[in-house]
Amino acid sequence: MGLFDSVKGMLGGKLPSSGDKILDAVMKLLQKGGGSLGGFGGLLSKLQSSGIADKVGSWVGTGKNDAVTPDEVEGALGADAVKEVAATAGVSQDEAKSGLANILPKLIDQVTPGGKLPTEQIGKLLKKVDFSKILGG
Repeated sequence: MGLFDSVKGMLGGKLPSSGDKILDAVMKLLQKGGGSLGGFGGLLSKLQSSGIADKVGSWVGTGKNDAVTPDEVEGALGADAVKEVAATAGVSQDEAKSGLANILPKLIDQVTPGGKLPTEQIGKLLKKVDFSKILGG
């Protein structure tokens, strides 16, 4: 049983169907080095070097998380990354973009407690994430 399955079990399986598929896909890609996401460091780097750096800063910071649009996510990560997430999750590219726009601010907020970037391996880091906050539980 994988980490995501364990978390789903703890939450009673009450997660939105496309949201849990997209989060699962992102986690799998990040744990395997990220694919076109580039691992957690690559993901943050892509997001911070794009036109949404201020929004990403709000996710890493300790204040309110600024929202991001699906098109902004695709612009920041690139179409290949969105396609890879969609294929891994088994959803359309539009669903993947929307899901990423919803999940990434919460995920990055969760893995940067106190406004600090993580220094440990993504697998260990993700074990500390409160997935109910990411998926609105």
